[in-house]
Amino acid sequence: DIDLGGNVTVEATAINNDINATSATATAYLFATAQWGDLTVNGDVLVTAYAEQNAPTEGDSTTYALASADLYAWSNITVNGNVTVEAIAINNAYSASSATASAYLTANAVNADLSITGDILVSAYALENGPINGTEEALAYASADLDAGSDIDLGGNVTVEATAINND
Repeated sequence: DIDLGGNVTVEATAINNDINATSATATAYLFATAQWGDLTVNGDVLVTAYAEQNAPTEGDSTTYALASADLYAWSNITVNGNVTVEAIAINNAYSASSATASAYLTANAVNADLSITGDILVSAYALENGPINGTEEALAYASADLDAGSDIDLGGNVTVEATAINND
């Protein structure tokens, strides 16, 4: 069994302000597995990745943010709180090629119940602001995969959202 008595936070931040910025990548990954028992979190789960690059006159290339929470238990998974997985990628480089944000939540209680008492938010936001025309793109991916061998009990709101904005 894994019993976490409080909040679980995993955060990654990458900000590239170099005049010749070529990339900014932030990856936040939580992997909690109770191979033969229960997984219990008595608090909130927060996994966030934030990547930004700012090169107003020279920079190019990519900005990538990945936030992922993988919760696995052979028996029960119980989260007595909110679960938030959020990825934000902002590319303000002069000739930016892309901004990609990916947010994934997987919770698998293989042989028993999955219970989350609070809200679930899985959010990906990508913004590409490069002023030079070309093949620039903004991509956002968000996914929540909730599985249980028996019951799934969700006590709050469930929001899965992906927003991609290309201002080029």
